Amino acid sequence: MLGNNPFYVLRATPKDDKQRLMELCDECSLTGNADEAEAAFALLTNPRKRLAAEIRWLDGETTGEGLGLLNSLLGNIENSGLDADAVLRIAKAFNCLPPQAVSAAINENRLAAGFPQVENLEAVEEELKILRADIRSMLTSWLSGFDIDKLAKVATAIIENCGTSGYAIVDDIIDFYKAQTHNALEEGVVEITGSIGKIREHAQRKSNEYKAAGAYTNTATYGDLHRRVEAFCRKIEEWDAIAQPIQLDARNKGLKDPASETVAFAVRNLAISLVNEHGMIELCERLILVSEKLFGELDHFA
Repeated sequence: MLGNNPFYVLRATPKDDKQRLMELCDECSLTGNADEAEAAFALLTNPRKRLAAEIRWLDGETTGEGLGLLNSLLGNIENSGLDADAVLRIAKAFNCLPPQAVSAAINENRLAAGFPQVENLEAVEEELKILRADIRSMLTSWLSGFDIDKLAKVATAIIENCGTSGYAIVDDIIDFYKAQTHNALEEGVVEITGSIGKIREHAQRKSNEYKAAGAYTNTATYGDLHRRVEAFCRKIEEWDAIAQPIQLDARNKGLKDPASETVAFAVRNLAISLVNEHGMIELCERLILVSEKLFGELDHFA
């Protein structure tokens, strides 16, 4: 991202005037790619077109921590790669970019370089939107390389650490995550619902058998029903691991995740059914324990 910046190509600074930019272009043409140097010179001497390069090259001396830190982080990523902590630092830095401060910093440099001032704040705002889109593209490209389990772990780490701060870049990541996991979560809900139906049927059959024999169900008589419930618990644990980032994001924003609410209530209703209709206390307790562990982010299960 920074390696393609015209300032980088010419080894220029935002305070270099047109004469200095021409000298740097000549030097670069002799030692490197002449066409690339000329394109960079043409862009930096065009007051309207150079705005994007300026925003991506400010060092933070006049803009404060936000943009300088962001550009530094983006430069480091090109060298050392990404992790959840780096993503969060980028998100925090991007949130510290008031258009007014960015515009003032650019105009200070332009005054020194002899270029016309940026009068239209909307132009700066638009370039910041484009910068956000570029960052989103870079981050989603990185995240696309993960399988769904690794993606869930990374997304969870990012969202857990951002809290309720409301970072725009994190919102972009969660939108991407929702799109990537939508089918898996929907299919999981269908599987969980099917499993609940089978457990209910099996529990009813067990109850009928023991009632006919004049006996009562107990832990020793659950047999394969106990194994079904344990397998079901593993299934909802796997589903919840994928849903976790969405649950955390919804909680941070004071919202609800409908799919998680559906699964959580279905599991709780199954537990109540097992104890109320069949006296299967141990299986009920097992399901309640799992529900409290997995769905603690939901208001009704906290």
